[in-house]
Amino acid sequence: MARESVDGVDTVLLTHAHNDHILGLGDLADRARWTQQPCPRFAPAEASPQIAGRFPYMTQEGSAYLKWMPMSALEGANRRFGGAHRHPRQSSARVQRLVVCLPL
Repeated sequence: MARESVDGVDTVLLTHAHNDHILGLGDLADRARWTQQPCPRFAPAEASPQIAGRFPYMTQEGSAYLKWMPMSALEGANRRFGGAHRHPRQSSARVQRLVVCLPL
């Protein structure tokens, strides 16, 4: 981040719990905690147990990290991530799916 002159991260969007997608979370959590700049995390509900298993200190009740880097289920998110808007949609099978609307 420093090399690229990135001042901060507003939100983290995790698509799945593979190592190449989550191993930087510890560094981001430390940064959020020490700068006291909140950085919420969003991930699919199915990935949350895997993330908690790899980073228990960030997910345990009472953890200082939860205050600065809270975790929410992606399925319930209705917000913008960068230039994309994520909102839940029900399919005919009543399965919630991810819909990302990109700007034209």
